[in-house]
Amino acid sequence: MLALLVEEQSVSASELQRALESVGFAVEIANSGRHGVQRALHLRPDIVFLDRGIPQMTSWEAAQRIRAHAPHTSTRVIRLTRNQKNEMARCIGKVASRVSNLSAEEVCEIYKLMRVRAQERLKDALRSQHTAGTEPL
Repeated sequence: MLALLVEEQSVSASELQRALESVGFAVEIANSGRHGVQRALHLRPDIVFLDRGIPQMTSWEAAQRIRAHAPHTSTRVIRLTRNQKNEMARCIGKVASRVSNLSAEEVCEIYKLMRVRAQERLKDALRSQHTAGTEPL
């Protein structure tokens, strides 16, 4: 399994890189949107993680280009903020203590569960503000 991390600063990608490697992924890193698109089209990774703050093009534009130029592949594309990258690394790290390999589909499921948890925390915070009589965020 191959993952591509598109991140301007490789230091920021290192935690997620280590987590992915711990569950059987080979990891390549690109340092800009343009370079990430080129690498994705050349390497055809199983999964691409795009930092939302990449230079040269937006992560949304990079994702669209990858999908448009490689519609026949099963490459999954996930756009992440720095906090989401760190959370993703922690979640994968927890799973890595129990399994030695994950598929790209399983990594995507971890991401979906992580997003659901974040939405639930936000709803709980809004609900507690409402019951406390304060203005919502």
